[in-house]
Amino acid sequence: MRLPMTRLSGNLMWTRDGTVWATWKITPQRYGLRPLKDKQDTAALHRALLRSLGGEALLLGLAVSEEPAAVVERQIKGINLEQCPRWQAEAAATLDVLDEMQLGDRAHWLAVPLKGTWRDAPRAGFEEFRQSFGLPPVPPSASEVERLRTAARRVGELIPPAFKARPAHPAEQVWIFAHAQCRGMLEELPPTGDLERSMWVSKAGAAVPVLDEGSNSDRERRASLDALASRVLKVSDPHAADLGQPPSYQCLMAVKDTPSGGMTFPGSELMTIPDQVGVDADWAIRLRCISREAVVRKNRSAVPTRSSPPSTPWWSTGGCWPRTSSRSRSST
Repeated sequence: MRLPMTRLSGNLMWTRDGTVWATWKITPQRYGLRPLKDKQDTAALHRALLRSLGGEALLLGLAVSEEPAAVVERQIKGINLEQCPRWQAEAAATLDVLDEMQLGDRAHWLAVPLKGTWRDAPRAGFEEFRQSFGLPPVPPSASEVERLRTAARRVGELIPPAFKARPAHPAEQVWIFAHAQCRGMLEELPPTGDLERSMWVSKAGAAVPVLDEGSNSDRERRASLDALASRVLKVSDPHAADLGQPPSYQCLMAVKDTPSGGMTFPGSELMTIPDQVGVDADWAIRLRCISREAVVRKNRSAVPTRSSPPSTPWWSTGGCWPRTSSRSRSST
């Protein structure tokens, strides 16, 4: 599989088709068992978020498993256990309890393709041509990068402040690609700390996975219908396999449709289902936000207009041609 990204700088990601994406890490709103008024406020904030985007966007909710030892280490960090024996016993008891539990967290990201990046498509095609001959890539000019950063800042200013949007670092974007390759296995949390935002990262910073639909490599007999019989995706890294890292077996599902009778609020929140299945499950929402005015114009153009009322068909008169009234002429 060829990675879609070609280079990273700050929260910007250049892709093979020339589109440049800007990514932010956002803070989710508390929901849970709160009163109806708080739930309505949360829904209003999400509506404001979707209206601020005004185009295509990608919303990610990535689940990350965590080892119990990492939780206990944060619990005793900066504490002298020799002077606090009771706290040491508390930490040991916490470790025993967490060993029987499945710990995890969920990180939320928002990625938006920047408008006006159509001019980068010819450059992306030229880069593909250069790579076919083994030539090194040519980074965009400083003025082009500054133009894209300005566009990203304008989009970030439209995100409601309640979500505390923060531009993602290159290391965090590489982590997103790495996370997609090792779902279901214990891994580290997203990188934190004071990371350099202006650093350049090439596609070599992320591993290139090998995708095996149907896990045919685990079968003695390989048939063309095995991918349909076993709906599982095997993702492996050839370089990590030499170090003893097992492959990741993933199952992808998509929401086909919403109930025909409509959805009630509150009570039909779909994004709470992945947190209740008992296993770590990521979710992704591809958004295409269209303004109300654009939808109304499209609906009006789809409705045919008639200049005159339709005439009465002859079969509506019982199978006989309709009679016409005759007019008398006056003679002079």
